[in-house]
Amino acid sequence: MITFDLSMAFDVFWARYPRRESKKDARKAWDVLKPTPELVEHMLEALRWQIVSEQWTKADGQFIPLPATYLRGERWQDQRQQERRGHAWTFDCPHSPHCRTTGDCVMKRKTA
Repeated sequence: MITFDLSMAFDVFWARYPRRESKKDARKAWDVLKPTPELVEHMLEALRWQIVSEQWTKADGQFIPLPATYLRGERWQDQRQQERRGHAWTFDCPHSPHCRTTGDCVMKRKTA
C-alpha cells in the first residue's frame, strides 16, 4: 500500500505518468473524478504494467494517451493485453515506473 497525503495524490499520479502534457486539463479531469485513496492506488498499480505494455512503448510512446484522456476514459480499468489472449502475466520491475520496455523488466508467468 502506498501512503501519501490525498491532497498530493494528483502530484504522485502526474510524476508517475509517462506523458506529461496538458497538466491543467489533467488536473481538471482529476478534480471531477475525485478519486478515493483506494482508487488512486488502483490507478498507480495499473500504470505499473501499462507503462511497459507494447501499446505504450511502441513508436517511442506515441500511443500513450494524454493524462486527461486516461482519467476521463478510466483507462486504469483496461485489461492487460496478455489477459485478453487468455494468459495472465504480472510484471516485477524493481525500477518501475521508470522502465520503458518489457525487456527492461522481469516478467513472470502467473499460474492459475
